[in-house]
Amino acid sequence: YGGKFYQLNEVSLGYRPRQRPHPPIWVAAGGYNPQSPGTGPFGYHVAAEAGRYRGPFDRVARLADGWITTQATPGEYRVAAELIDRSAAEHHGRSRGSIHRALSFWMNVGSDRAVARDEVKWMLESYNRLPFDDETLERFAICGTPEDCIRRIGAFGAAGVQTVLIMPGAGDQSEQMRRIAREIIPAFRS
Repeated sequence: YGGKFYQLNEVSLGYRPRQRPHPPIWVAAGGYNPQSPGTGPFGYHVAAEAGRYRGPFDRVARLADGWITTQATPGEYRVAAELIDRSAAEHHGRSRGSIHRALSFWMNVGSDRAVARDEVKWMLESYNRLPFDDETLERFAICGTPEDCIRRIGAFGAAGVQTVLIMPGAGDQSEQMRRIAREIIPAFRS
């Protein structure tokens, strides 16, 4: 390679991936535009799009082996997944259901829903250095008693989520991971 800033000679990339023709490509797409300016993880707000979950879902349909998102309600997730499947089949010659579906969220499992909610809110606001309004918090986090959390994850499973990525939303993340492993994961093993 000979560019303006770098020149590379006799360079190889090293090991080749085992997967053929390439490793799975996952595309992260979709986001919620908060109702209120200055809330949520990025402080992003467009008045005309306030309160909407949107994303470049055709890009997922065209390129992805897997789709991961956050911030969607179960209903919005179901609609986006259907849009991706339909676009993949109708516009890109791919089979429906061929794109693996995932969801990422913060979680706090506690014995009291209000305490779990307060702790995950504290974690999100500390991490992002921005306030979270109630609606945005509900989109980013699953929190409450084990039963609350299991019910909410189940609603996403019914909406088509196949894999969840959980970020512990607690000051003591190690204890929160143990609690999730003990009280949440067993409900989804079968």
